[in-house]
Parts: sequence; structure tokens; C-alpha cells
Amino acid sequence: MGGGKAGSAGPAVASLPDIKDMLPYEAAVDGAADLVDHGNLDEATDRLRTIIPHVPGHSKAHCFLAAALRNQSKFDEAAGRSSRIAEGEAGCR
Repeated sequence: MGGGKAGSAGPAVASLPDIKDMLPYEAAVDGAADLVDHGNLDEATDRLRTIIPHVPGHSKAHCFLAAALRNQSKFDEAAGRSSRIAEGEAGCR
């Protein structure tokens, strides 16, 4: 009874990066996050702005950049970045 086929999940998404390629960026984002946590906001912001063009869909990088900007009292820029993340405009997954 039943014996029907299980539904197919469909083709793999071709735009997803290989995790091995992402590891250096993940480590760099984590390092920048540590800088934010320790109050080194200028350096964190510079690093994140350098990282993001290489991995524009890295939502954590965008979030930490928004947090660093907010902590620098750059509220308009932080809010704009947060809005773009929420709306998916930054290509975040």
C-alpha cells in the first residue's frame, strides 16, 4: 500500500559556494566579530567592508558590520544595512 515515490527536493542550488571556499571568509568574519566585541570598531568595520565584496551573501558579515556601525553611532548607515539584510537585497541567505 502507499508505495509512492518520495518527493524530490529538486536540483541542487548552483549558486551555493563550496564550504571549503568559505572557511577563510568565515574565519575572517569571526575575527572581525571579536574586534567588534572588544571595541575595535574602526578595524572591524574596515575588515568587514573588505570581506563583504568577496562573499556578498554572508549574512553574518553584514550583521556584524551593521552592529559595528551602530556602535560607532553611524545609525543611518547601520539601519540602511540592516534594512537591506532584512529585505534580502544584500543577497543574504
